[in-house]
Amino acid sequence: MADFMGYQPGDVIAELDSDLPRRALFTTFTFSPGAFQQQYVHPLVQHGCGDIAVLADRRGYAQSLFAAAAVQGIGTDYRLRQVSAPGAFHGKLVLIRTGGSMIVGVGSGNLTASGLQTNSEVGALYSVKAREQLGQLDNLAMRLRHLAGLDEFAGEKVDPISLSDNSRLLTSLDNALIDQMNLPDGVRRIEVVSPFVDGQLEVLRTIRDLWPEATIQFRLDPGFGALGESLLEFADDHVEVLVPVEPKENKEEGRRPPVHGKLICFIGDDNATAILGSANLSRPALLTQENFEAVVERRMSAKTVNRLLSVPGVRWRKAVDSDRRSFSFADSQLSISPLVATLTLRQLQLKWDSQTSSTGVAKIWCRGRCVFEQQLANVNKIDGHNLWNHEIGSDVKDSLVASCFAEVELDNGKRFRGWVDVTDLLMVAPEAKCQLALLDTIATDPLECKEKDVVKFIELLQRNLKSSGQMHTFSVRSAEKKSNEEYEDTPIQRSLLMESGSAGGIGQSALLNQLINRSLDTALRDLRFFGRDNSGRGSGTNRMKERAGAEGSSRSGQDAPPLPSKIGAVLNQLFCQLADAFNNANTVRETSELIGQIPTCLKALSYAVERWIPRSQSSRMLNHHFHKVAIACLAPGISSTLHKTGAVRRVVAKEQGKLLGGSDFALGVAMLETYLLLLFSTSNDEIRQVLKDMHDVLDSLPLTQLDELNAAGAELVEIEHSEDQMRPDFGQLRQQVGETIGELAGLRCCREALHQLIAMVGCGVRSKTELRPLAERAIGAGEPHEILNAVESAGSRVQLVEIESTDMACPECCTTFPVSVCSLLSNTTRVWRCSCGVLLARSLEQ
Repeated sequence: MADFMGYQPGDVIAELDSDLPRRALFTTFTFSPGAFQQQYVHPLVQHGCGDIAVLADRRGYAQSLFAAAAVQGIGTDYRLRQVSAPGAFHGKLVLIRTGGSMIVGVGSGNLTASGLQTNSEVGALYSVKAREQLGQLDNLAMRLRHLAGLDEFAGEKVDPISLSDNSRLLTSLDNALIDQMNLPDGVRRIEVVSPFVDGQLEVLRTIRDLWPEATIQFRLDPGFGALGESLLEFADDHVEVLVPVEPKENKEEGRRPPVHGKLICFIGDDNATAILGSANLSRPALLTQENFEAVVERRMSAKTVNRLLSVPGVRWRKAVDSDRRSFSFADSQLSISPLVATLTLRQLQLKWDSQTSSTGVAKIWCRGRCVFEQQLANVNKIDGHNLWNHEIGSDVKDSLVASCFAEVELDNGKRFRGWVDVTDLLMVAPEAKCQLALLDTIATDPLECKEKDVVKFIELLQRNLKSSGQMHTFSVRSAEKKSNEEYEDTPIQRSLLMESGSAGGIGQSALLNQLINRSLDTALRDLRFFGRDNSGRGSGTNRMKERAGAEGSSRSGQDAPPLPSKIGAVLNQLFCQLADAFNNANTVRETSELIGQIPTCLKALSYAVERWIPRSQSSRMLNHHFHKVAIACLAPGISSTLHKTGAVRRVVAKEQGKLLGGSDFALGVAMLETYLLLLFSTSNDEIRQVLKDMHDVLDSLPLTQLDELNAAGAELVEIEHSEDQMRPDFGQLRQQVGETIGELAGLRCCREALHQLIAMVGCGVRSKTELRPLAERAIGAGEPHEILNAVESAGSRVQLVEIESTDMACPECCTTFPVSVCSLLSNTTRVWRCSCGVLLARSLEQ
């Protein structure tokens, strides 16, 4: 623990040790996104911190917006919010919460390159584990997050918080700092280091009035422009003003660091109290609550004060008249008001001050380019804010994977700007973010990325390097050795492709799958995912020549590129594992993720067909590989001839909710429907009834528009090499499916006829001529003798009992079914008479 010895970002990270940081909160006056990303965000993400927030003054927030084109991480790795204060939001706090402790950093340095690296700053670092203090620090974090609109609850009053036996954390949230200080008796000497002081010298005069006999030594760096005439005139026998000695050019001292630290020491005969943190010697900082400030009050021996006052690389001298400087803040960049913007799935929400107009235009900027523009309409006023919600297009959503900001430009010329919180990305598990960095590097420019990155990416997928939250070490083999090897036998287990985090919602899952699938697609198409053993096909020129040659030979197989040795095994793994995953899916989230993986598998199949599969074999590839996936996803129920309930119907019945997702999910739904329609167009009436029931399952999914259906159809038709044939009219096929009676509806008609037949027999009807029409309807197809004989043998007190598919014995007499009876009752139109006299048939409602 660094305590009063100062600290660097590396000290904060080292203090974590093996603890998992749950959330991190930073406060600052000015802000440099690049320095913060490098010094804090990357290490925290690597340690598993998924909730990082920065609260900044309006100046710091404006700095980030004016550097927007080069900013990374805001809204995707962490949240940045502006906090308004009557004076300035000036505190510099670090609060990192783990399961059993809070790491607390208090200092004078802002989250800027100079504050983190080059200035002479003061700071104190603590690790607090006592339960009472942890509760107080959690309350402080809640108060600050509420000020920024991140937490709904405001928390309780913040009193001084004990950080150690002789240190307390003071903030100006509820009381002025000077009213909370526990100062020693008999102050003899006061030492002050402060880069700024108010022009009226109110704090100096207050201190002088409280301890008129104490000597005051004031250290100030004129480079910050706060050494005015009033301070020089205030100097007398009891007050001395010191400034740093500037190094001479002909000496080896080099450039001295700017002194930005804030330190006030009240020294008695034996004891002293040091105040260290963000507060300058000014009225807004110490005497009022105008500024938000945070300081540590530390009780110590008077002998240790001189050690605190020693600034490395700086010597001091008495100030003279020529050292005077003046300063002022330029507010030219502060004319843009804050805007809170959030994006969840495709729902964009903008919130700004309701005292202004609500007519104008909303925009989203990413990397200096406007990617979205929309006139404001239907703006609501809620809790003193204008609130506008809008669903953006999937193409815009897919582009918002980097830091972007929203802008509201009102008709009166006033502008509001704010960083967009992409909540789906902010909630991504940190370990997944580390891997996504590699994926994004490859997917951004696949033709120019390095081969070693490609190999690393494929090895990551094949070998499941991610396990138990820690990356395993691995080596990348040379390209020469790789080129002579066959494709590996290791199956690609889809559930292990990426560590996507189990705590996220559907939005997070959809976004993760969008990024993962995009990168997989890149590997499949451009990075020799199947043909890694042939380095001669690496360039785009060679690929074009090979395709041209293949087309010229009409896929005869003679001139086509050779089939990679493991292509069949790879395709089987891709589709068999996807079908198995659908069979095991038990939640809406899991099923949504798997539907979002369908486009990747089908594009892999398309790539293989285009590159290696002869025309004579390609026509059966789609059904051979995808049919089992469609059944595992859309099977209508175990009453059908498929004898199973697919993932969609299974999870929707359990969770009573529709499945949702991003662009890959929507494309997956379109491909499922297209596949059913293509099968429907070539099947007989019996199979069409089953396909109708599978198509009905799609009602639980978002409706696919006709243009999306045609686009998906083009992908699937291409796999079958039917470009020269007329493409089916999917709109007409959808209408034909709607007019078809499904198998389950037919089975219900059969069961209704069976109930009527039993009712007639129960009323004494014995004429086969009268009973035969109902028996024929009850059997559906085939001869009705079996049902008529079973009903007649049951006598006048005939009773039908419907059993579940899992039942292995008669529910009336508990007689175990022979194997032949189990097979017979698997058909819902068959009836069996038990020895106890009841008629048994399998239930349709399961």
